[in-house]
Amino acid sequence: MSLEEFLQSAREGELEIERMSDMLLRLDARAKRVTAVYRQSGGTKGDGPEAIWMQLAEQREKLTQRMTEAAKQQEAVEAFLLYVDNWAVCDCLSPKAFAGHKPELLENIREWAKSEHVYTCRFGLEMLMTHFLDADFKAEYLDLAADVRLEDYYAKMMAAWFFATALAKRWDAAVAYLETNRLEPWTHNKTIQKARESYRITAEQKEYLKTLKRTPSVTTSSCQPSAF
Repeated sequence: MSLEEFLQSAREGELEIERMSDMLLRLDARAKRVTAVYRQSGGTKGDGPEAIWMQLAEQREKLTQRMTEAAKQQEAVEAFLLYVDNWAVCDCLSPKAFAGHKPELLENIREWAKSEHVYTCRFGLEMLMTHFLDADFKAEYLDLAADVRLEDYYAKMMAAWFFATALAKRWDAAVAYLETNRLEPWTHNKTIQKARESYRITAEQKEYLKTLKRTPSVTTSSCQPSAF
């Protein structure tokens, strides 16, 4: 990758933050060495390789600022989630900085989705649905939602919402989870219900989903929302 291509990628946030930081440090050191040789040979200050170093220094400063802002926002979210006790507040959270830090966000989602705290788990699934069903999608991410086993209405409803959205955006990958009974019965059937209510699902797909409905067990058929 050329220096110009790297700088452009850095501006657009297409590279992972850690990789960008490492590359900037290495390029910075290289530019300093080249600048020293250039200056010794009679080069003018601020010209040639030194100009490149100045560009790198500017990018590094911007990158450091982005990383600091993202870290602060993440810390704030982590602290706030512990106090969330209803779905309305939970679903209002959508930090803008997350969109530019997908690798870090995904690692957080893996932890949030496993949380025993209902709204931390729900928030993790919502972030997974928001950020990882489009260009950054991988079929393995569906497991993060499928593995949720909290016996709480709001956690299970978010899992169903996630899979209904996945059916609209990633039909082939998502429908396999229904065909193989990968979800527990209540979430399975709620996913089908929500998907069949969606305008993004075709009539043919809705008819097929009807054939996949399961008979809920006694323990899951009574799942109801709690008051808050």
